[in-house]
Amino acid sequence: MRSARAALVPCAALAALAALSAARAADWQPILTAPGEFAVVIDVGSIRERGAAVTASLRITYKREQHIRQERIYRSAQQLWEFDCKRARYALLEAKNFAGPDGTGELVASYSWPQDTGWSSTGASGESAAILHYVCAHAQGGGAGATDPKGAR
Repeated sequence: MRSARAALVPCAALAALAALSAARAADWQPILTAPGEFAVVIDVGSIRERGAAVTASLRITYKREQHIRQERIYRSAQQLWEFDCKRARYALLEAKNFAGPDGTGELVASYSWPQDTGWSSTGASGESAAILHYVCAHAQGGGAGATDPKGAR
């Protein structure tokens, strides 16, 4: 009779393989660059409609070190945003800051906020407006009340 421990090894290996496959499935595409400051990429496969809103995973790599209360330094952040395409607003739901570029290196800090803790307006132009236009244009069916995607890239 096989031991319970021996039976767990194949299960753990399959779980690790599934996690690795999921990580490889990300389709990071550049959407915004501020020369000398930062670059933003989006996992196109993460764009999902959620009721009247759309969520997407973004990754920001900074050209210079960023500081959290002076003692912690990070160079990139992976974030989950929620967009209200109809009202041109967004909310940050999760953020993970990493020591290296492109979401690499040590995890420096991790944050999450409940849904509906606060929407921010994108305004007519700027970085957040460009990201909203891109996400809403790429959401299934253009997103709920999608806005015109001009200037998204």
